[in-house]
Amino acid sequence: MGFTLSLLSNYSIEKLLIMSQIGLLEFSNSTPFLPITTLINRWFRPKSSSSTETTAKNGLTSQGEFVKGINFNGDAITVDGHTWLSYSDALADGLSTPDVMPTETGIKKLHPAVNRKMRRMFNTVICKSQKLEIIQTLPNGIYDVYLWMMENYAPNHHSMDVSIGSEVVARGIAQLEVGYWVKYGPYRTTISEGTLNVAICTTNPERDAHVMGMTIFKVPSPQK
Repeated sequence: MGFTLSLLSNYSIEKLLIMSQIGLLEFSNSTPFLPITTLINRWFRPKSSSSTETTAKNGLTSQGEFVKGINFNGDAITVDGHTWLSYSDALADGLSTPDVMPTETGIKKLHPAVNRKMRRMFNTVICKSQKLEIIQTLPNGIYDVYLWMMENYAPNHHSMDVSIGSEVVARGIAQLEVGYWVKYGPYRTTISEGTLNVAICTTNPERDAHVMGMTIFKVPSPQK
């Protein structure tokens, strides 16, 4: 039985999955070859024009004061009313990214949709084989860290673990379709020696780790 994508909306997600599993659901030759679950997710995914979709897997929502945003390999930009530093200005303001390769990509259609400046931000990137380190001087205190990532090569090409200091704060993030982006965090950390140390490591040692942006918020100290 042949179906076009335009007919998917006539069926529930559950029914489409059942039809796929028993072999009743096929697609015409004009439909790109993609897993049925991918096609269904694309069709039913809520559309959003927001530029700040957050994945807070640790259940935290930052209520802190904005400290810094960094557009890796890019220019200064304003996001959510906060001014991010350009990469060059950040490097002159306590940032270190040892041995990374700054590069650019040309993804034009992003999900969720963003404005032109945000699209440019996601297409400027730093990367490094297997392990990418970000070192930022900061006053001691409690901070929430967010990492902004987009898939820019192939579906599910990247899978990365994130460590702050000696603690692994996330595993297997950034498994996305091309052009899809996520703001990961907040990752809460306490700085006691004046330096934030972030390590992004690929789960496949033959692939590169990458990141497009980072934001840092200062969290008020707990009341005694």
